[in-house]
Amino acid sequence: MDQTIHQLNQYLGGQGASALFIVFSFALNVAAYLLRDILKLRVLAVLSSLCMITAAFVAPSDYLSVSAFTHGVLASINVVQSAILVRERMDRTFTGEERRLKDSVFAALDDFQVKKLFDYAEWVNYEPGSVLTDQDHEPISLWLTAEGSAEVEVDGAVVAGIGDGEFIGEMSFLENTAAGATVIVKTPSRYLMWRRPRLKRICEKDSEIRDIIFSAIGADMARKINRLNRNVWLNEARS
Repeated sequence: MDQTIHQLNQYLGGQGASALFIVFSFALNVAAYLLRDILKLRVLAVLSSLCMITAAFVAPSDYLSVSAFTHGVLASINVVQSAILVRERMDRTFTGEERRLKDSVFAALDDFQVKKLFDYAEWVNYEPGSVLTDQDHEPISLWLTAEGSAEVEVDGAVVAGIGDGEFIGEMSFLENTAAGATVIVKTPSRYLMWRRPRLKRICEKDSEIRDIIFSAIGADMARKINRLNRNVWLNEARS
């Protein structure tokens, strides 16, 4: 190790090795700021601090000694917080039906973030004939279909169906308006349900939850629009 440091110093100049570790520290900090996963961010922050501490030992100076102390404190904080995050993630495991719903609707998203969203919801069952949303009235909840089917009615006419993995009340939730359609359960169904006032408050405080729910709703709306366009095209082709 000493020989390697000596060679680096010869190649880069007197304080070369120390400067190299400082550059590594800066690069790791930049990489950390590009991450959205808080655990990975903290791990890179710890590595960045360790690089600064190493720089102080390679080429001691008053400035680097102070920097090593401050980075030591930061590294300690991040190590503790990382341990807490790891423990929280280990404690949050999916049930069987949660895993199926996660894989079908939130497949591209981080397990920990999705489980956090699920923990804010409650599981509910509805029998055929139950009215989830009433046209021109504000829904009390946002539903995600785990199993079952429902029909969408506008002015009394059935215009669409809703099945597994699809949201109910999403447009009203996004726009904070009354429902544009009535949704009636057609078969025994099971839903993951979020109370709208609570979910709104959570989204305002937690940007990760907001991004997850908005992303999932956006993908669901895109699928519904594509299906509607396909049905319109088929009806026109038949006529």
